[in-house]
Amino acid sequence: MRGQGSTVAFIPLIQLSFHGVKTDLTFARLMMKSIPENVDLFDDRLLKGMDDRCVRSLNGYRVACEILRLVPNVDNFRLVLRVIKLWGQQRNIYSNRLGFLGGVSWAILVARTCQRYPNAPAPTLVFKFFKAYSMWMWPVPVHLRDVKDLHFNLPFWDPRVSPRDRDHLMPIITPTYPQVNTTYNICHSTFNVITEEIKRGHVIAEEIQVNKADWSKLFETPDFSEKYQHYVLLCIHRRSGLGYRGSPIVVAPLTPAACTLCGAEAWGMAPCLPAGPPSAVEVVMSPD
Repeated sequence: MRGQGSTVAFIPLIQLSFHGVKTDLTFARLMMKSIPENVDLFDDRLLKGMDDRCVRSLNGYRVACEILRLVPNVDNFRLVLRVIKLWGQQRNIYSNRLGFLGGVSWAILVARTCQRYPNAPAPTLVFKFFKAYSMWMWPVPVHLRDVKDLHFNLPFWDPRVSPRDRDHLMPIITPTYPQVNTTYNICHSTFNVITEEIKRGHVIAEEIQVNKADWSKLFETPDFSEKYQHYVLLCIHRRSGLGYRGSPIVVAPLTPAACTLCGAEAWGMAPCLPAGPPSAVEVVMSPD
């Protein structure tokens, strides 16, 4: 078993590898002298006085459990979520760090579909998912329930109060206090890519319904070089002894800002992969 922790992470966690299985253990410090065995982690009063990072950590668990509580059929929800996550990964739009949608965003979108169609079987829910979000009037937010602001001096998503919240392009809101927007990283270019992919999914879903296509077409991977004629390729490498850990994850947070800076009409995301023993930072642009 191997593990490593971070004291400056956005969410405090321990990255753990146990018999080759990697997982993240999140950490939250409660404002209590001792922790009883029957502590209720859904008691909002526990958040009072807690620092923002620990609130985010604890809310990861609270949000996951609340989503399961709010869906009418947990088995259908889990099955549809697996389908949508696989589709998002195949189409290169599954990454919160790169300005697309992360796991909790996809979970909330699927859960909202399950709420709207409580008696529908899983395949119908997949079709309804693509139909609903291909026509969604963004930036109308997606909520699973109303959440009241308890005024614990914690960040709380509210576009009526915060001009910054009003600027969010694709708000998908968590169902626990303090509610937050899970898609704050999305910029105009990644928003265009996501909505384009959802519309493509809707077209294929309709073809599947009338037996003009099978499910494999939905999960086809895009040809990056054919789809995007112009792109920026960032290769970030280390010098000897600087503690490179095997994946240039530092590239990811730069991408949404780069989208905004470039103002490109279409911005594609290719997988971030380590590229051997390097020595410099390269920026390669297509001649055009």
